[in-house]
Amino acid sequence: MSAADIIREIGALPLEEQLKVIAFSKELEKNRKLTRGEFIALAQRYQDATDPAQLAGLEDELVQAFYGPKVSPPA
Repeated sequence: MSAADIIREIGALPLEEQLKVIAFSKELEKNRKLTRGEFIALAQRYQDATDPAQLAGLEDELVQAFYGPKVSPPA
């Protein structure tokens, strides 16, 4: 699914659900530590990488940059 597909799906939601999506996106933005430019540069490094170990590390960085730090479940 592409970003355009997701945007179309969000646009088709009832207003109440769209507001939940907006609130969720604002919460995600608070947890991001990279600027848009930094995120794009990281994605470019991932795209250009050829070493499997480097790819794994960059993939972890991308996931953390997008979703925020991992949270351990309560004990």
